[in-house]
Amino acid sequence: MIRRRRRVTFIVNHGIAKAMTTPATIDFFGILKYAGRFPEMRMIGSRPIDIETLDRRSDSTDGPINAFGGISPGMTFGDGWRVGGISVRQQEIDLQCEGPQGAATFMLGAPNQGPAWPFDTARARIGYHPSDLDETTLNRVGRDLADMIAGLPEMEGGFSDLVQKALDSRHVSGARPNPAIVERRPDGKVYVRLTTRCQERCVFCFFFDSPAESWLDDAEGLPDEPERSLALLDPKAVTQLIITGGEPTLADRFEDILSGLLERGFDNIVVQTNGIFTAKAGFLDRFKDFRKRVSFGFSLHAADWRTSAAITGGGTEATFQAKLDSIQRAVELGYVTKITCVLTTINLDSLDDMVGFCVGLKQVDPTLENVILQFSMPSVQGLMRSNRDLYPTLTAVADAVGPALDLADAGGLRASFSSLCSVPPCCIPSHLRHLETMWYKKGPTDWWESERAYAPQCAECVLKPWCSGVSPQYLEWFSDHELVPFAASDTTLLMP
Repeated sequence: MIRRRRRVTFIVNHGIAKAMTTPATIDFFGILKYAGRFPEMRMIGSRPIDIETLDRRSDSTDGPINAFGGISPGMTFGDGWRVGGISVRQQEIDLQCEGPQGAATFMLGAPNQGPAWPFDTARARIGYHPSDLDETTLNRVGRDLADMIAGLPEMEGGFSDLVQKALDSRHVSGARPNPAIVERRPDGKVYVRLTTRCQERCVFCFFFDSPAESWLDDAEGLPDEPERSLALLDPKAVTQLIITGGEPTLADRFEDILSGLLERGFDNIVVQTNGIFTAKAGFLDRFKDFRKRVSFGFSLHAADWRTSAAITGGGTEATFQAKLDSIQRAVELGYVTKITCVLTTINLDSLDDMVGFCVGLKQVDPTLENVILQFSMPSVQGLMRSNRDLYPTLTAVADAVGPALDLADAGGLRASFSSLCSVPPCCIPSHLRHLETMWYKKGPTDWWESERAYAPQCAECVLKPWCSGVSPQYLEWFSDHELVPFAASDTTLLMP
């Protein structure tokens, strides 16, 4: 490793960069042009979000409320039906209801202030949003709901006054999603953990501190909390809703939860999954009409069964094949499909095979328009703390990832390095456009300050605002000799 000030355009052997004799130029025009090929960046560009106002927007007049006119989540009516979430929409009330036959969202409006709806009472107009329920069931459930509402003494007040009371109650109560389940990122992305259950036991799992703990069921209170927390989210204040776990598809009523989110208007939902449950016949087909609003992020850490089993803690060859088939089916149906590969010392020498599998999906998507490969470093939390020998060094990553990214480019496959678990720019200087951390006009360094570390020499690096640094544990394990700053005197930034 040579540590000196950079005077280069980078000519590297896919390892950590070594200084040459020409000043370095970082072309953000080219980097952002490449980033624009990714659906996520197109989404952000077409729907600008003021990050500073996201929390305030969550408290706007539209959005979830705790109760309305004596109606509260969990209330039952009719033949096994219950009220799920309640929200305000343009001075009308949406009730997300669930029952043995499926789910439906009913809307309540002020009486005598609009066209008649199917289940009107003296206290409220009652209609419904489009539903998969058959007409007979929908009419029966609607009438049962109307009967319940007609019997609530709290509904005797003026409708608009009830709406305002519900909004005021929400403000006073300060109801917020459970932070153990919901994580809001500064870019408006929201991660919701539906369950801690999972069929796999990955060597890098960061939810658990020991292999024995990873076999425990959901923590106390978790099974009911996700739906309550989801009900408190405002779709307009979320740029992207990522459903995760554990393995989220193992959560009770997962398919109904996903349907409910779509009915509430969330328009960019990502389901992170290992692909085992989604291989179930009919699952992917059920939601194919929503493929512009739902995408899938598949965890696949190797393109062969034995390597995968070594990382995920087991699984049969048939199960592994089912995962591959699930990915292919998602692509075939037109879902945006991101395949995430977490790097360990186990799979570094097989990254070309991962790229080959993804490029091979051209047989169902000739342009690979809906296929993305994302590399990620493991988090140095949970199980990885006791698996130091499985954590790859930056030098080893650079030697393996560089050729894999070149192969992806040659095959027309979009590939990137996760912004949340990334590598510093100095790790792969000839592939900067593949680093998601480089895709922001202002780098998101603040996101990581509490959980990432930098070497003393990083203070002078002009790319530090776009650098995720490394885990503090990484520096304890491997020191900081691999981190080489881009010096301001030797680096030119071409900015839009």
